[in-house]
Amino acid sequence: MAAPSKKSSGNSIRNNKRVSAEKATNRRSAKAKKNKWKMHLGVIGGVGIVIMMVVFGYFLGQHDKNDEHASPPKIVKIQEAKTEKTNHSTLIADDALIIKEHHSIVKRLQQKGKTLEEDIGFQKKERSAASIEKSIHDSNLTPSSSVKMLPRTKKARLAIIIDDVSNAQQLNKIRSLPSKLTPSIFPPSEFSSTSHTLAHDLKHYMVHLPMESGSAQMNKMHKTLRVNDSPQKVRERIEEIRKLFPAAKYLNNHTGSVYTSNEKAMSVLYPILRENGFIFVDSRTSAKTKVRQIAHAYKDLYIYRDTFLDNIQNKDAIRKQLRQAVKIAKKNGHAIAIAHPHALTLQALKEAQDILKEVDVVYVDELFQE
Repeated sequence: MAAPSKKSSGNSIRNNKRVSAEKATNRRSAKAKKNKWKMHLGVIGGVGIVIMMVVFGYFLGQHDKNDEHASPPKIVKIQEAKTEKTNHSTLIADDALIIKEHHSIVKRLQQKGKTLEEDIGFQKKERSAASIEKSIHDSNLTPSSSVKMLPRTKKARLAIIIDDVSNAQQLNKIRSLPSKLTPSIFPPSEFSSTSHTLAHDLKHYMVHLPMESGSAQMNKMHKTLRVNDSPQKVRERIEEIRKLFPAAKYLNNHTGSVYTSNEKAMSVLYPILRENGFIFVDSRTSAKTKVRQIAHAYKDLYIYRDTFLDNIQNKDAIRKQLRQAVKIAKKNGHAIAIAHPHALTLQALKEAQDILKEVDVVYVDELFQE
């Protein structure tokens, strides 16, 4: 058999190379077409996404616009509940300083070899029974049901309560400010066994009554009212408060989120307060407070705190809350705000005349007629 010629072999090799080159070209062409389709699909998809975003943005804008005019009541209630929860949580955090002072005072009394009860008991003997009875008679105490909100005036009224007052230094600073501020004074406690004497020369003040909260530490405060206290124990405590503050008319809760949200406990306390001539101002440390429905059951005016001013110890934050209090007062004709005798708070109040000039700042009892 004859061997293939060199010419034939060369042609075969060239043909093979040409076929391979054509296949490679075809593969590149197919790949390019595939990539081109991917690119087209990507562009189409991107355009679709942009269109969807524009449409979504339009409807979202319309929804927000509608929300400016009306908020669903359910959402408002949830927001109010969250606000109350925040207020209460911040209040307990703010009371950390009180807890610290509580322990230091008890320790000092122990070093003196006597209990807090003995110390307070001694101070209570300073005023005779005859003197107390005369003060009660002279004060013309009025049952809660006869208290009515004063008619609305052209200029709204704002009452600012300063809670947690227990010593003369705090009271003097409060009284030195240009606005009418209502001090709410602690009964004798770890902070001062003579706190009740601060009220002797005051016409406008309140009693700040410790009541059970969600804080185990705060509940250790002297004679804190608890939901499991017997009616007799509650009565004895309120009668004691009346003797300590014979001319007091208004009383609000210190902490008390657990107590005020317990209908059974408040149903025991409320009529006893009325019998002793006290008008209860709900500090609203709980969104679940039962005070409103109990007050209405007695056909009493429900008196409550509208806003806290100094849960955040920052001057700008306090000024913001003051503006909120003024806004509420102008809307409703009146408002009640609560603050505390912190140095920063008192300084902020002193410098807030530019905000407070929009309302009449009055004592709590100047909001009502009897």
